[in-house]
Amino acid sequence: MEILKHKVWEFETLEEYKKNILEDVFIKNEVPESIKIDLQLIEKIMLYTFYEYDFIDVALVQSIFTLERALKTKYKELGQTDTMNLEKLINWFFKNNYFETDSVSEIHSLRDVRNKKAHDIERHDKGLLYIKPVFTIFDLINDLYEDKDLRVERKKTLLEIQGNLNEICKEGLIFEIKGKKYIGFQSLALFYNNKADVNELTLNVWLIYKPGTLSYNYGIASNSIEITIINWEFKDNELVATLKEDGSVFSATPLIEAKNIDQFKNWKKEIKGEPNWELNWFSLTDSIKQTKILREFHRS
Repeated sequence: MEILKHKVWEFETLEEYKKNILEDVFIKNEVPESIKIDLQLIEKIMLYTFYEYDFIDVALVQSIFTLERALKTKYKELGQTDTMNLEKLINWFFKNNYFETDSVSEIHSLRDVRNKKAHDIERHDKGLLYIKPVFTIFDLINDLYEDKDLRVERKKTLLEIQGNLNEICKEGLIFEIKGKKYIGFQSLALFYNNKADVNELTLNVWLIYKPGTLSYNYGIASNSIEITIINWEFKDNELVATLKEDGSVFSATPLIEAKNIDQFKNWKKEIKGEPNWELNWFSLTDSIKQTKILREFHRS
């Protein structure tokens, strides 16, 4: 029997499908071998979703079972002897800072999928909607084997940095990047790497744009710039730092010049006519970039 690609995919080859749909998989060395074997099997199942679309659902259910096993295994490694179900395990690990995410509800949503699959008599195939959760489980399991004390410091520092950034960009701001100046409307602190030799901070810088000109590449909005800085300092409502890439100066300052203030105010008026979905996509861009950075962090 000849195995053909599923009709839902527009890609002609498996390599194209891997590049555009599947996410890069990494498993930390510290993850127990039995869990690694299950994760590698899930990776293979996801590869064959190119030929059988319903394998996406199979991969998700299998990955949720693997997450539960990973949590139970780690729980025992930590010397805990009592028995807990998946709901209680998720809550315990979240409370004790073993996950990078700040949303325990997102993790519980995976458990809800497992329960629905187990108890419903009707099929509820979600296909594409289940691809991201499969790879999120790889991230959660890798999270278990990072230094949780560094994570506590990381999250605390990120909150402080974001608070400082919010003060600067109340009514627009100027970004200086590689000698050029741009008017922006916000900046998100994506990730603070306190595991590197020199602490690094990655920001997503959002620039104002002409309404109707935005484009998206797999969820990444064209008016966002991702930068990584070192040696940063907040002083007098200004951020000054060094770009990791080339050692040049990066800064973020409030709008002061009248022409820039007017340009920003006019942009705010124009943007009110933009479709809401465009504004909603900004948070998706931030999320995609955060996930990519976290996976690079796990590899380091």
